[in-house]
Amino acid sequence: MKYLKLLVLFLLPLTFVACDDDEEVMNLGNATVEFGEATITTRESTSMLQIPIVLTGDHNGTVRVTAKMSGSTANFENNKDVIVTTETLVMPEGVETVNFEAHLNVANDAIESGRSITFEIVSVEGATIGNIKTCTVELKENNPLEGIYTLSGYSPFDGAVSSEKCMLSMEEGINDVAYLDLGFGGLLTINLEEVIPGTKYNITIPGAQVIGTHSSYGNVLFPYCEFTGTGVTPYKTDIIGVYESGIITLNTPENFGVGFYVSAGWFGAYVAYTDKNGTLVPVTLRK
Repeated sequence: MKYLKLLVLFLLPLTFVACDDDEEVMNLGNATVEFGEATITTRESTSMLQIPIVLTGDHNGTVRVTAKMSGSTANFENNKDVIVTTETLVMPEGVETVNFEAHLNVANDAIESGRSITFEIVSVEGATIGNIKTCTVELKENNPLEGIYTLSGYSPFDGAVSSEKCMLSMEEGINDVAYLDLGFGGLLTINLEEVIPGTKYNITIPGAQVIGTHSSYGNVLFPYCEFTGTGVTPYKTDIIGVYESGIITLNTPENFGVGFYVSAGWFGAYVAYTDKNGTLVPVTLRK
């Protein structure tokens, strides 16, 4: 037992030495850290903002950089309208660029020019702050069609009217195509035919588009569908409708609509139905 205790005592210093080898080594080189650009522009519908932070100079160890939202021209609230993912970013040796990320929730239906958000590098360890200490993000206004919509209709699987949120966006300068994010990782293409500029459009949704993938079931489709009373049948038929005054109405008969389909079945479906007054209620997307 005496020998065992001596052996343990002998090994303890070695253990401490091994732990010391794993300690973080801060950068000792002459390096600077700054934003990649002083000003960038993004659409107000952007949900995730990524701003490059770059390191230049000698880089032989870890550099830590802390950045925060320092202000805005629209009184945006930190951790509500603008949520920084991680304020302190680590740049190990060999990593010269990292992305400062922030979630944005600033889109609205009003036309408000001149809105911007400013982010600032407030501290750096292992380097010094360069000339581009702040980055101002200028927000471009959405097209009046763009924004958050609520998809609603009768759910054959829930046995009741159901709904869910989605985001409609458009590319700048292109007025005949819109894209709908339904939360599956891809975008649904919607073709637009302008009837009254900015107010009324005829819409066509090409049938059975792939709107994302599922880890277990593969492609997720958005097909035209029919509730037969015992099940839901998908079709490749194009989906026709109209946009007017913030509402997209799908032109379908009762028990027809749209849904989310995979090889194993359905994630959900929304079909037109007749209410208690005998009125046909269509599938809609409302802003």
